[in-house]
Amino acid sequence: MAGWLRPVRERLFFSGENNYTGGTRVEAGELRSNASKAFVDNTTYIVNGGRLNLNHHDLIMSSLSGSGGVVDVTSADLTINQNNNSYFAGQFDGSGTIAKSGTAQLALSGDSRNYSGITTIYSGNLDSTNALGGQIIVKPNALLSATGYLGETTTTPGSTLFVGSLYHANQPSLSALTIDNHFSNQGNTYVGRVNNDAKSLVGNRLLVNGNYQGGGSLHFNTVAGDDNSVTDRMTIMGNTSGETSVYVTNVGGMGDYTEKGIELISVRGQSDGVFNQAGRITAGAYEYFLNRGNAEKGADSKNWYLTNYRPNPNPAPETSEPTIRPEAGGYIHNIASSNMLFVHRLHDRLGETYYTDALTGEEKVTSMWMRNVGGHTRSRDSSGQLKTQANRYILHLGGDVAQWSNDGQDRWHIGVMGGYANSHSNTRSSITDYRADSSVSGYSLGGYGTWQQNKGENTGAYVDTWALYSWFDNQVKGQGLAAESYKSKGVTASLETGYTFKTGEYRDSKDEINEWFVQPQAQIVWMGVKADSFAETNGTRIHSKGAGNIQTRLGVRTFIKGHHQSDEGKEREFEPFVEANWIHNTKKFSTEMGNRRITQAGADNVAELKLGVEGQINRHFNMWGNVGVQVGDSGYSDTAFMLGIKYNFGQSSK
Repeated sequence: MAGWLRPVRERLFFSGENNYTGGTRVEAGELRSNASKAFVDNTTYIVNGGRLNLNHHDLIMSSLSGSGGVVDVTSADLTINQNNNSYFAGQFDGSGTIAKSGTAQLALSGDSRNYSGITTIYSGNLDSTNALGGQIIVKPNALLSATGYLGETTTTPGSTLFVGSLYHANQPSLSALTIDNHFSNQGNTYVGRVNNDAKSLVGNRLLVNGNYQGGGSLHFNTVAGDDNSVTDRMTIMGNTSGETSVYVTNVGGMGDYTEKGIELISVRGQSDGVFNQAGRITAGAYEYFLNRGNAEKGADSKNWYLTNYRPNPNPAPETSEPTIRPEAGGYIHNIASSNMLFVHRLHDRLGETYYTDALTGEEKVTSMWMRNVGGHTRSRDSSGQLKTQANRYILHLGGDVAQWSNDGQDRWHIGVMGGYANSHSNTRSSITDYRADSSVSGYSLGGYGTWQQNKGENTGAYVDTWALYSWFDNQVKGQGLAAESYKSKGVTASLETGYTFKTGEYRDSKDEINEWFVQPQAQIVWMGVKADSFAETNGTRIHSKGAGNIQTRLGVRTFIKGHHQSDEGKEREFEPFVEANWIHNTKKFSTEMGNRRITQAGADNVAELKLGVEGQINRHFNMWGNVGVQVGDSGYSDTAFMLGIKYNFGQSSK
């Protein structure tokens, strides 16, 4: 027989074996199996009312659905091999077993709390939004999503329990689930979950009215802030045992100071279970930790809380200072580097500025130059918790496009320049030992202008100015966190002046002729590179600060210009020099993470010492090199090495 079997509204008993190929629909009354194989296996069953009574006889359904009624599995084994999603609003009754297999979802919304058998989910998803009594076992790779009421529940390794309904996932709402007996969590339990539109719901509740045994994982969502933050929670009325890995996702929390902490897990019975933090928990500038409650701070020692101070394992009192995460150091490094990588001085760019053609006696100027810089910086943050080390490389080149003299004595230069630079840093937290890597790389284009009072002499005044537009790619990658990428761009500009005095001339023991000069210098640099503001993956808003910093430099350079008597007429001269500077910055480079600003420490006032040599090799080549060391407060230091070269074009050889 084919087609649907629709019983009447009274009782109908099947006492013989059937083999019809259609489905079975129960609208009212009772349909009872009085013999093995009286109900046909591997067909569809729809129960809209009445009672489908297996009456001690096993049954395999290919699908179960319907708007009401009861499926009675007393002393029977019911297998639902669900390979197409369906919805059943009725109830289960009896003390038999229910096996959910197949790849699809079976959604239940009836009140089956009086069912006392065992429900085993072998595959696919069983979604329960009312009550399912008895004992529930979730097998590996199977999924149970539930709100309302469940009987004793066991999740096996590789299985999943969601607090919430996947069937109603497109209707966002907070969920509560009560497990009205013991809960053995060997699988993955998501107290908090993510809706279909990728927005996480925060505030779900899981109540265990019995004992809790660990061995698997728990997942919570939290709007991480102070003690009163909105969070998912689990309450255990009985005892706890075993170890559980706890994952916490911050959902838009900006971080704040915690005292006793954000309560995640409360235990009413004996609290022998251990809940171990899995992965980092970050919000704003802070690092959060899962800790057992500290009674001295008003917390219950049976319960487990999120705090942003790390307990001190030593006998010394623990600090209540919030723990700053190392990504702050990466953001600070990137904004500081974006503004400072291409900052330079006249001598950095041009070396020995002019020379005299030996054959014609005509003074020549450089028309193309290049410099390479490598450097290493060490710094700390304002909290004293973070240490940052950074390495950088700069390739900077340019050339004159115009040169002239107004009175035959002075010299004007106008040129263009550009460059490439990168810097990579590593920041380590002294509290957690977590690390964060950051990088910035980019380019610059601009121009410069220089006036020298005496073009053929080393004495007199000079004024140099330049401006550059720079653009950079930035990245910060925290340990165990997603990489964050963003852009920065802007203008830096400089005005520098100095005056050179000749203090003496002498011939040394090697018969070298030397002149000694002193050159006071002053420079002001405006730094206008800004970084994009953005939201991290965890929702923390990042604002980099420091653009608009005005850096001033006061210093003195003393150098000796000379050549050996054997080099007379060979246009070969060398200038060893020593330079000392005091550098002041009007703004601190910093990052604003949520509601907390972390700044770079020690760079407000910096002392610098630089040693090097400039030289003319021949009529075509000039080279210069130096090493400089800067020292500030709070462990700030910087060491830089530079090598420059320029090539002179267009001079006459006759």
